[in-house]
Amino acid sequence: MVLSGRKKWADISNMNMTSFETLETFFESINRSCPELKRKNAPNLAAMEAVQDVYPTFNAFLSQKADRHDDRRLKAELKKINEFLESEDTKFLVDNVLSFADCFLLPRLQHIRVAGEAYRGFEIPKEYTACGSTC
Repeated sequence: MVLSGRKKWADISNMNMTSFETLETFFESINRSCPELKRKNAPNLAAMEAVQDVYPTFNAFLSQKADRHDDRRLKAELKKINEFLESEDTKFLVDNVLSFADCFLLPRLQHIRVAGEAYRGFEIPKEYTACGSTC
């Protein structure tokens, strides 16, 4: 919820963002001069395709009742991100500046790092070197 504020000439006080989608649409509308943060530009779409399945895969891994160490799917998703980064030859997913895709991925990687270790003894493989400090 926006407690107080203005967007251009409109008062946006008490505006309520009811979903992730409406919140992101709002941020895109105020960040028009920052194309890196646009979700729907071509570079971000390609990067998002590379990273979009890692969190659902991680959630499935956490909720598995079976083999505690069956982490093949999660490692495959992390490997896909590592390979994407290697193919781009950039510091981040899209360029050498943060993009929407990075802002989407980074907190999820932190969840994987912390919750993966705490609940399942999982560590992000060290051989994923393209991730550097990202992964």
